[in-house]
Amino acid sequence: MFDFTKVRLLLLFVVFIFFLSFNNVSKAMDSIGTRQFTIYFSGDSKGIAQQILEVTQRSYPIFIELFDAKQDLRLDIFWADRRDWSQIPQCRNKDYGMPHMTKGENHKHYIILPAANIDEPVQLIRIIKPLLDIKKLSKDETCQLTNLLSTVEGTSISNLDQYLSSKEFYIHFLIEIVLLHEIMHDFCFEFGIPENYGKNGQKAWWLFEGLAQWSVLWVHRRLGNDHWVGLHELLYRWMYRTGQTYRGNISPINYSNYAWFHGILIEMFCQLENEFGNDYGPAILKILLKKMNSNDFLSNQEIIATFSCVANQDLSTWFKSNWKIE
Repeated sequence: MFDFTKVRLLLLFVVFIFFLSFNNVSKAMDSIGTRQFTIYFSGDSKGIAQQILEVTQRSYPIFIELFDAKQDLRLDIFWADRRDWSQIPQCRNKDYGMPHMTKGENHKHYIILPAANIDEPVQLIRIIKPLLDIKKLSKDETCQLTNLLSTVEGTSISNLDQYLSSKEFYIHFLIEIVLLHEIMHDFCFEFGIPENYGKNGQKAWWLFEGLAQWSVLWVHRRLGNDHWVGLHELLYRWMYRTGQTYRGNISPINYSNYAWFHGILIEMFCQLENEFGNDYGPAILKILLKKMNSNDFLSNQEIIATFSCVANQDLSTWFKSNWKIE
């Protein structure tokens, strides 16, 4: 006869070990924070940890408003070098440099980012660097990108290609784009839009990642950071164009087409906003959250129907012909 008591004890033991491991890593790293947010950082990264805390505090109320959230999420954010990364349980099966989030208990979530100021974020570089092909930019786009990045750095950038390989670029990219993307994942998980969302094993990964990509634009718009809105759009639309060899596969299979996947989603959401206005995204999210209150899962067809309802026109052909989603 199957012994459920032993299984429950085993599960409790696993959860305890997981908690203990995270606790040990946390104690080994320096930290700053508030009651709600704690930033753990490796090495001499206190200044960067302060930037992360400031971005989190500024953006968090916008996410709360977007989800009409009644409870607070507690966030532990790790800025981890290679050594500390290897000690974090949720990083042990991930190559160093792949940003990600994981959900804990009691509305507590964890975001893990590579400490790009200390060790090269190897996996992130492998994902995006091949798509940052200067030859795919027009002269005007090159000038625009250089000016936007110079605004971010506070100094003129003379060699764009060299800067895009620098630790300074990856630090800004992680804090101002990736961090917001991962916070959106936290909220989606908390409020019922999980990664494997769909019926009969059907995955709508495009929705989960697309909302996260769109949220970066939304938050920076609300904060008045026009240069980051422009940078986010330009960088990912550039990656989308460069990665056209992957076209036809909307779901990423591996890291080789991961950046292109995010690029195509920015292209998709930007086209929708251009056609139906900047409030299109929040309207979509509001209806999806209501539907999730009465459904465990929604199919691609049901999700597309939601997009069509907000647009007040049938978008099923547009999704099928342009993005291979049906």
